[in-house]
Amino acid sequence: MNSGAFAWMVKASTTPSAATGPISDYSGKGNYLYTEGNFGTAPVSAQLVSECVSLVGMTNPVIDFRYYMYGSDIGALAVQIVPAGSNSWLNVNGNLIANTSANNHSDAKSAWKYWSINLSNYAGQVIKFR
Repeated sequence: MNSGAFAWMVKASTTPSAATGPISDYSGKGNYLYTEGNFGTAPVSAQLVSECVSLVGMTNPVIDFRYYMYGSDIGALAVQIVPAGSNSWLNVNGNLIANTSANNHSDAKSAWKYWSINLSNYAGQVIKFR
């Protein structure tokens, strides 16, 4: 689901704007989700909200993903959750990928970076991500 002033799109190759985004997805054979800074108005966040995800029966759940942050107007990447029955989005430990040279990509040909967030505090619950 798209929310905020940005739209999420599916792409297999380079993004429409010059000097932004990767040349392909992590595997080189599939698609990836991206948002174009040109399609929104700063400082609004681009949010992608999941459906409900069940962590029932899990003892050490994690969310693992690859990311690509390349472009001049990138802020940070954060993951939040909302437990079932709650209306409050929560930050989880390790949720923020700050806009630093160590976390950003230097060009469109750089390798995708890996991030993992421990969700053990929410084991046995149903949650949503954004």
